[in-house]
Amino acid sequence: MSEWANGRASESAIRRFGVLAAIALTIAACSRPAPAQTPVVTAESTLAVAPVETGSPGAAPALLPAYSVVTMTLLTDPSGFPGSPAVSGEGTIFVSGLTGRLYAVTQSGELLWEAMLPANAAGTPLVAGKVLYALDRAGLNAFTFGGELLWRFEHESGTAIAGPTAGPDGALYYTIQSGSQGHIQAVTDGGEPLWLTPVGTHSYYLPPLPTPNGQLVLFRSEVFSTIDGAPVDLQLDFEPEGFYIGADRQVYLLYQDVLMRWTYADGRAILSEERVISPHELGSPVQVGILDNGDVVFVYPMAVAWFTPAGRMLQVARVEEGVFTHLIDVTGGGLHVVCGRSRTDLRENGAPNCAIFSREYALPLWNRPIRSEEAEFTGGVALPDGAIVALEDGGLYRIEFEGGP
Repeated sequence: MSEWANGRASESAIRRFGVLAAIALTIAACSRPAPAQTPVVTAESTLAVAPVETGSPGAAPALLPAYSVVTMTLLTDPSGFPGSPAVSGEGTIFVSGLTGRLYAVTQSGELLWEAMLPANAAGTPLVAGKVLYALDRAGLNAFTFGGELLWRFEHESGTAIAGPTAGPDGALYYTIQSGSQGHIQAVTDGGEPLWLTPVGTHSYYLPPLPTPNGQLVLFRSEVFSTIDGAPVDLQLDFEPEGFYIGADRQVYLLYQDVLMRWTYADGRAILSEERVISPHELGSPVQVGILDNGDVVFVYPMAVAWFTPAGRMLQVARVEEGVFTHLIDVTGGGLHVVCGRSRTDLRENGAPNCAIFSREYALPLWNRPIRSEEAEFTGGVALPDGAIVALEDGGLYRIEFEGGP
């Protein structure tokens, strides 16, 4: 399964997710078996076949394949979720509730174990090797996949907001807010502090991004050394709007809707000549993904566009209604899962919906609500035959689909 680059969601949505985590609990971690939960089938449909265009823009029409789609409720936590679910290589799903309950469930909804974090949960759990890392507002916790607590690190002050992420050497990074000042905290994979460095931005709701070569940590438009957290000057004559790490293990920056690959050498950033430019008529992308072959996907509120690494557009798929905000992942079949709101009037909120897109078609293969009530997405992860998505109101859902060419 390919991995997406770390994209950017809307600032207001990210901020809402972080602010929701506000109630502290102090209960020792536990790992007890619990009764299985039976998935509830909430929706099922088959998308009708319709003529669309296929291949590159302007290619000959083709028939849109039919898919059968089922949405199952895997878990409900009334406190909501501060981040996305995480999935181990064996398929176990991990997710944290806002009030600090950490869950492990199967893909059929069986609750394997749960543990209480010492404080409110923050961010998204991280699966790294055979260890599960879960962040709470007071520190970072390491668990076995069976729910046994391995260690806990507590930062000196402030509130943890986003992360954790892991570098190639196993070092862990997360953001902390203390008053109006933000920091990045670095910790070893054994729970020992490495460094703590201040950040210039007042927005701490995106996780730090360690580069694949282990040299740098990227955070919004700032860059830091992994050795000691010291700021790094890329020697650019502009300020990047955001950084991305692709599934191709390359590092990218975005500036004025132009995506550029870059490397760091001799104390400065060296920009690639290849650029991907967002077409003016599509507006600014809300999220960016880079596939393992270097192809680029831009997600817009009502469209998804594919580009070669050199910037040639391969396809653009549009929707007549809905506003997309979350680029989830790429499934085993190379289909792109995108989620957002189902609405036709941009002044009105709608129900959460997800769609899948393929580069071969100019329309979504399916586009359907996850539930009828309004709720924001906190994120998700793709599976070979669907996706796991989480809503801020505490619903964890599995989307399964069958059919297609």
